[in-house]
Order: sequence, then structure tokens, then C-alpha cells
Amino acid sequence: INLNNQEHIENLFKEARQTILLLDQSNQDSIIRTIEQYEIRWKDLQEHLTKKLEETEKIHHQTQNLIQNCNIHFKQCLNFISILNNIQNDSTQTS
Repeated sequence: INLNNQEHIENLFKEARQTILLLDQSNQDSIIRTIEQYEIRWKDLQEHLTKKLEETEKIHHQTQNLIQNCNIHFKQCLNFISILNNIQNDSTQTS
């Protein structure tokens, strides 16, 4: 998650708490509970997104490795075809 966005959201929570302190006690308690629920949801969302990012990075790394392996095998196949062509050409020239 972009650190600036994360800091911005956390600052919004702080600002909300400061504003709530200006309200009467019953309204404060109700709003604070609501904000705490949103903070919990935000932290859960952060954890979820972090896990998904890690999974995506792992898949990206695996994909990069697979592409490299495919390139290696492709070059080996081309080399093998070249050898077969050389053998065929040699046998044609010999006969």
C-alpha cells in the first residue's frame, strides 16, 4: 500500500478523534465505537492487501523463473534442430 495513502488515512482517524472530543459524552462514545470499528476494518484490509501483494509478488517471481526456463529450453530446442539439420545435410552430401 502506498505509504502516503496509509499515513493520510491514519491522519484522518486522528482528526476524527480530535473532533469527537468537542462533542458531548454520549455522542463521543457512540462515534468513538464506530471509528474503532472502522480502524479495525482498515487494519484488516491492510493485512489482507499486504498478503495479496506478497502472493502476487511470489507469483510474479515464479512467472519470471518460468519464462527464463522456457527461454533456456527454447534455445536448447533450436540448437537440437540445428544439429539435426547439420546431420541431415552431412548425410545428404555423403550420399
